[in-house]
Amino acid sequence: MAFFAVGYAIIFFLLSLLYGHALRKADDIGLDADERRLTKRAVYGYRGEILIALLVVVCALFTPIGPFAGALMCLNWPMALIVKQGFKKESSPEIA
Repeated sequence: MAFFAVGYAIIFFLLSLLYGHALRKADDIGLDADERRLTKRAVYGYRGEILIALLVVVCALFTPIGPFAGALMCLNWPMALIVKQGFKKESSPEIA
């Protein structure tokens, strides 16, 4: 389980770097405000995935739950919901 979680963390680390680079070059590639918000949300989401994967590695190697540490991957969907709520698009006032 630890090997799987390390590979999982590496993949999401690379995705986080790619999206972070796109965010730094947002002016050069012409991202509008909404695209910047979505890109930033993706970076935070990927970082959350990395943290959960590292938690699984630590639990798999250093706690008695060992092989069952993969169940902690179920924390991905609540984390995704929290990140999504944190970057919810501001609602524009309705025109009467």
